[in-house]
Amino acid sequence: FEGLLLGGRITKTQANYYLWALRQMIDASWQTFPLAFITASTPEIWDRVKGQLYAPLEDRLRAGLYELREFTLPVIDDEKAADIIAGHLGLARIKTDGRLFPFQDDFLNHVPKKLRDTPRKLIRLCHALVEQAAKLSKHQMDNQMVQSFISESWGRPVGRRTG
Repeated sequence: FEGLLLGGRITKTQANYYLWALRQMIDASWQTFPLAFITASTPEIWDRVKGQLYAPLEDRLRAGLYELREFTLPVIDDEKAADIIAGHLGLARIKTDGRLFPFQDDFLNHVPKKLRDTPRKLIRLCHALVEQAAKLSKHQMDNQMVQSFISESWGRPVGRRTG
């Protein structure tokens, strides 16, 4: 969604057509059936997007026909993070040498909170770590390897990782 309003993925004309179609859907639905339009974004992007909504669409969202509500999702805790990792690993392996294998059981203690505060960030990091282990022909990632990889490859702002 932010790609529409902040540019880069589609042209301004295409974004206006998309938002015009959304506005038409709102106009057609408000008397006949309930409509929910849900978008997800990081708080930083949402702050940038809020002031750039397509004016006719924004009028409809704020005019009382619909209620514009923002929700902040809680940061995932260690137990939930471990469940997420175990679930994804379980889809790809035949047998297991531990719940978080190829990571050590205390793996999450060595990952900064900013790299695991959302499931998406955590899964991206784990995927990158598994790829790194494969490149190094390692069967398991010890915590020193994890910390080294994070400081070398993920020391830049999250979401801006290259290579």
